[in-house]
Amino acid sequence: MAKHVKPQKRGMVTALALACLVVFAGLVALRARPDLRQRVGSSITGEQAPGDSNGDVSARDILGNIFAPRANSEPASGPSTATADSDAPLADRVTMRLAERGAVVGDATLLTGNRIQVGGQVFVLWGIQIPPSNYQCITGSRQWFCGDEATRSLRDFIGIQKVGCYPKGQDLNGRTLGRCFVGYIDIGSQLVEQGWALQLPRVTNDYNMVQELAKAHRVGLWSTDFDPTAFLSSSNGG
Repeated sequence: MAKHVKPQKRGMVTALALACLVVFAGLVALRARPDLRQRVGSSITGEQAPGDSNGDVSARDILGNIFAPRANSEPASGPSTATADSDAPLADRVTMRLAERGAVVGDATLLTGNRIQVGGQVFVLWGIQIPPSNYQCITGSRQWFCGDEATRSLRDFIGIQKVGCYPKGQDLNGRTLGRCFVGYIDIGSQLVEQGWALQLPRVTNDYNMVQELAKAHRVGLWSTDFDPTAFLSSSNGG
């Protein structure tokens, strides 16, 4: 004799399925929207950028124009520069606060694929390997300069935003290494997630998860016929 599912249980199963769907949609949105990650990161950590009023983060704030200056914000207590910075985009306000933790912060100039000048100091991006501009990839029968595409992706991501870099020692060539951020977003993680950089396993395992995602989705370099092992051994951090 077949068992009948009670209406109450069917309702609970339906509600649970809808909740899972909402959570999945939220994760997809976070992956596709770096700006959304900025706002959510601010909400989770509780670190309010100068000029943000405490406890005034609504769903419309997160889903709307996140980087727009907040109107009618209450001035935060602190340095006298807080008021002047209150009209800056959220990412820039978060980045400027990294200086309090020892980061070099300022306008950024991309010199090569993995070298960036911030606040007058040049950094080689720590923990990752980016193809040089003359690095060629093969996709099917097409041969193209994927190094140029990687550099373009990084330049587009940074744009005119402030960058903060934490010095991480020097590489074998005596160049200063830096772990660099735009707001809450790690530039190295962003590039690895887009498939335009590989994690240096001898340096860090921090980017394992995003690299596996990039590989699974065959984005960036993973969409080509490149050999990861040969790439890491031949590029030598250039």
